[in-house]
Amino acid sequence: LFQDGPGCARFRLHYFRTVSRLFEQNFTGQISDWCQRHGLALTGHYWEGSLFSQQRNGNAIMPNYRHQHIPGIDHLLYQTDEILTAKQCQSVVNQYDKPRMLCELFGGAGQGLTFEDRLWITLHLMQMGVNQLTPHLCLYTMAGERKRDWPPNLSYQQPWFERNHALEIPLARMCVALAQGRYVADV
Repeated sequence: LFQDGPGCARFRLHYFRTVSRLFEQNFTGQISDWCQRHGLALTGHYWEGSLFSQQRNGNAIMPNYRHQHIPGIDHLLYQTDEILTAKQCQSVVNQYDKPRMLCELFGGAGQGLTFEDRLWITLHLMQMGVNQLTPHLCLYTMAGERKRDWPPNLSYQQPWFERNHALEIPLARMCVALAQGRYVADV
């Protein structure tokens, strides 16, 4: 597993496939079944990253999305360069005909994030298939270390919060409209 030698590549492949299969069956699959039996929709996101880092961490992410009722991703920082995570999730959403794709967004983008910045990032993610938005982070209080937890804080403590509806209502309407369509690939 940790040294090179005859057959090591094949052994590693089998090892990582086994770890991924066991995680899918014994974690995601079981939680999905429990949620289904109790009338709940499973959503959330996994530890995303490059295909290499996904495999190095012992988990292929895409098979797990199919068990989520609303597959989800995480979009971090002030950027639109990383598209692999969204395209992986969108692919599973389309293959399994799921109406929604969730994204937790804005984590680590900083307290200086403007309405224009949020619109730019959100429209990029909508182009990648996202149609359900979960902003990171809405704190009940900013006391202590909370204010430093991957800002921005998108809650009533912000001086602009009473105007937040000017951005959030049109984005919510766009999400509803995007959830009505069906993806058709030109293949």
